[in-house]
Amino acid sequence: MLLFYWFLYVFSLSIPIFYHSAFLVGFVSAIHYLLIYKRNLLVLSRYQIFYFSSFLLGYIIVGLIIILNETYDISFFKTYTNSFLSAISGVPLVLIFLERFGKNAPAYVMKYTFYIFIIQSIIIILVLFVPALKPFVMYFQRNAELASELDLFSNGLRTNALSGGLFYGLSLSFSMAIILYLYYILVYKFQLKLRYVFLFTLVNIGLICTGRFGFIYVICIIPIICTIKITRKIKLILFSLCMIVLLCILFFTLYELFPQVKKIYNETIYPYAFEFLSNYQKSGDFDTSSTNELASMYNVTITDNTWFFGDGLYTGNDGLYYQHTDVGYLRLLLLGGVGLNIYFISFTVLMLIPILKSTLPNNKSLYFSLLLLFLLSQFKGEAMITLVQLNNMCFILCSTISFLYRKDVNE
Repeated sequence: MLLFYWFLYVFSLSIPIFYHSAFLVGFVSAIHYLLIYKRNLLVLSRYQIFYFSSFLLGYIIVGLIIILNETYDISFFKTYTNSFLSAISGVPLVLIFLERFGKNAPAYVMKYTFYIFIIQSIIIILVLFVPALKPFVMYFQRNAELASELDLFSNGLRTNALSGGLFYGLSLSFSMAIILYLYYILVYKFQLKLRYVFLFTLVNIGLICTGRFGFIYVICIIPIICTIKITRKIKLILFSLCMIVLLCILFFTLYELFPQVKKIYNETIYPYAFEFLSNYQKSGDFDTSSTNELASMYNVTITDNTWFFGDGLYTGNDGLYYQHTDVGYLRLLLLGGVGLNIYFISFTVLMLIPILKSTLPNNKSLYFSLLLLFLLSQFKGEAMITLVQLNNMCFILCSTISFLYRKDVNE
């Protein structure tokens, strides 16, 4: 049941009445906790109090910005409030993890995170090969028809997930799940088993079907790799080689035996996943349509006033992103200047602080790997604080750690 809760909480499916499934999980898990464990639900750690207080401070800061700029654009608050309420909905889930797994709760949060992304990867692959399932997953996606129209780069490949949020946000969520999994197996017990290699390969297939940027995890795991023993580094290399070999064997076997696989690969997967190779053969440049679009988003108008106070705008008059940029740092800059960027970066740095102050093995490496994920991803889109899936996972993990390792429970 907890795994089911976790799936619904992280992927935030669009559902009637509750808006998305994270809110439903908050409601159901609260009842579950009260009925099964019969304990006080209104228990927060100092970390959680800080987290929610920082969110409230953000409302004040952005509110003052739009008033000073006399724009009164409140569109930012929709995204911000969604993330805030999703975090609140996760409070009962934290308590259930703690009751069920005790001091091992953080490790199980990591394991369960990887499990739900295995399930998601299987769903994505099933929908890819059984198109009749596509309407079912689309029912639970937010703005499914619009998402299909926006999916210009992959011919529908990136809209096969059973998830409320898609594209960039989902690919980053896959990236975080893989970082947590690699940390878990490298720091705890690392066994080079075919089962682990297969599952890791499966999740990477799911990742490439949601967005290429998710492979940023290859850079983000460097702090973890640098701190593990040399024997485990060797095992990691072998693990990676086994994954590549297994992936090649699976691919060539399925490609040669099943015409449907060949058709899907040639018409859907290859044009998207290896677009940079096709473009290199045609023009000599390793670019893609998405990187070209990202580059164009850096062409924005920034005045002296914008640097200091922002323009107080998050959405343009046409209903699209203000100045048509989706770059995370630029959207914050245009909304509230350098100061708002500093606030969001500080919030993110402190959001992960329970990991840094915990007694988890190699805790600093995990802290800096996750921090890298947020800071680097913000150069492409909005990752810090307002990306619900990513922040839901971080909030639950850090909350369980804050209860166990800081002993700061307030009732």
